[in-house]
Amino acid sequence: MNRAHLFAVPLCLFAFCAVVAGCNCGGVSPADDGGVSTGEDGGQDGGLVADGGVGDGGDDGGVGVPGDGGTPVQTDAGTCYTAACAGKIYACGNCLDDDHDGLIDSADPDCLGPCHNREDSFDLGIPGGGHGNCGSIECYYDPNSGSGNDNCIYDLTCDPLEPVPACPFSGKRVGETAACPATQPQACLDVCRAITPNGCDCFGCCTVMLADGGTRDIFLGSEEATGTKCTLENAGDPSACRACTPNPSCFKECGTCQLCLGKDTVPPECVDGGAGGDGGSQQCPGGQQPCGLPGQADCPPGWYCLTGCCIGGIN
Repeated sequence: MNRAHLFAVPLCLFAFCAVVAGCNCGGVSPADDGGVSTGEDGGQDGGLVADGGVGDGGDDGGVGVPGDGGTPVQTDAGTCYTAACAGKIYACGNCLDDDHDGLIDSADPDCLGPCHNREDSFDLGIPGGGHGNCGSIECYYDPNSGSGNDNCIYDLTCDPLEPVPACPFSGKRVGETAACPATQPQACLDVCRAITPNGCDCFGCCTVMLADGGTRDIFLGSEEATGTKCTLENAGDPSACRACTPNPSCFKECGTCQLCLGKDTVPPECVDGGAGGDGGSQQCPGGQQPCGLPGQADCPPGWYCLTGCCIGGIN
């Protein structure tokens, strides 16, 4: 796993130098060529724009980056690369130990991907990201609260465990196409499930492995309701991480040979085939490059190691 001491990477244009800092040590690339695409708003919400100019700040904490496949950053462990989310760099993809726990980005167990702007909580820390309002739930792991890019749809009032007290259970909405459909559209599975951690559903409900070997289903966005950070360390505490019911139509299983939240090892028989053999295919059945276990290669520049598999293409 990569560890970071940030160094400056100059982008000089017309005698102007801007510094882009960060890494995920195995990131995510939304660009077809493995690079990072800023899109039309690359500099509007903070940081550098695609042509090397400086953006106007912004309120989501993200930094726009040029399309270069991840910015290289020198760390104690070597070189790592920034991981972009929709053309911006957030805390879990910047190669910094933002919460000062000695763990960086994908190596930090509280990081949920490059669209996560906090290393100290499962709360995304991005305005518009995460769970949104009761009836506007969509993909938890992308940087927006609209379903236009993935067609995921869910209403928290359909969960009898009421993960958000302000969204009381209403059984009458269960099964409604516009609120809590029995199955999610294929676009939701294709777009959101691909960036969902193992052991989680598309809407932020995850089966987490606890320190005592047990498991618990927790709502990652609990902090807004509890006022307490919901992290892997306190996942067993209902006052920090509220219970939830995983949505079966877009739940991503965590198999015996797979990593998930709280599970960072696999049985010996799972790795006998090596990262490129049967062991790798068991760890990442979808064909992604396996990562995160001893002896396995880092993800390519611009990709992100999420629960043991390299992911890319978050827009």
